[in-house]
Amino acid sequence: MKLKRIFCFIIILAMMTALFSCSRQQELPEDEPEPYTPPAPQSVTVTDSDGRTVTTSQTNGDIVSVGYEATSLLIALGAKGRITGAQMQDDALPLIRKAYPEIENLPAVTDKSGKILTDKIKELNPGLVILTGDYASHLEELEQAGLTVAVVRFETVEQVKSSAELIGRLSNTDRTAEQLSAFYDSSLTRLKTLTMTEDKKTVTVYNDDPLLTALLSYLNCEISPQGDYTVARAADNISGSITAPCKIEPWDEPSVALVLGLYWYACELFPDAVSIDEVTQKAINFYSEFYGVKFTAADLGINA
Repeated sequence: MKLKRIFCFIIILAMMTALFSCSRQQELPEDEPEPYTPPAPQSVTVTDSDGRTVTTSQTNGDIVSVGYEATSLLIALGAKGRITGAQMQDDALPLIRKAYPEIENLPAVTDKSGKILTDKIKELNPGLVILTGDYASHLEELEQAGLTVAVVRFETVEQVKSSAELIGRLSNTDRTAEQLSAFYDSSLTRLKTLTMTEDKKTVTVYNDDPLLTALLSYLNCEISPQGDYTVARAADNISGSITAPCKIEPWDEPSVALVLGLYWYACELFPDAVSIDEVTQKAINFYSEFYGVKFTAADLGINA
């Protein structure tokens, strides 16, 4: 009899344990993704835009960014908190001020003429200095001062993508860099597919601008001295030409936003394939996703 009671007790205990376990499992959310935690800063070896091998120290957390495009990309990738010094902000474009107003409080590492203040950068003692192509002439000077320097360039779509990958590795924001590159790839594929179904457009590029020529090569265009359309940069102020918006930042200058310039030209040249509404929404989504800023069409300088 005692054995029977003991046996019953064991069965009841097992059933209660199973019931408790099931209730605990039901309390837990199913398929809840674990939060993403980026790895700690570590030594990284990369090849920069000029083909130089750059190796950072293990404590490469602080970054001095010299050049609008590099600063913009750091912000877009979510690494603005790593910036400890940047170029003087007197001429900063509205996007930077809107996306990262705290940049006004950072030490300026250039003077009003654009000259790099090497002593100021040494004083900040960053783990890394990032230079855009406009400041690449200061590379040797900074390296002689014992600083680790990487050069990034943005003159073509491919350079924007490779610079995003490069800074993503250097700033420990690889995942966002991959998302930015994916946005470029999907946009290029879509625009090429849409415009190829349209009649080829003959376009004159003002002053044989290499950047605009490279952008138009992704569309169904033929570059000709006597084209039916003329494309120029907004800053050139050429009457009757197709120019990209430049209210918050120019889409026709080397920058992270080159892909938006490409959307704009596609819309202007192939309006039946790419609508102004699509361009506007792509731009709004782009700045919201990567810069955390919500713009309207009017903010962007688009008259839809």
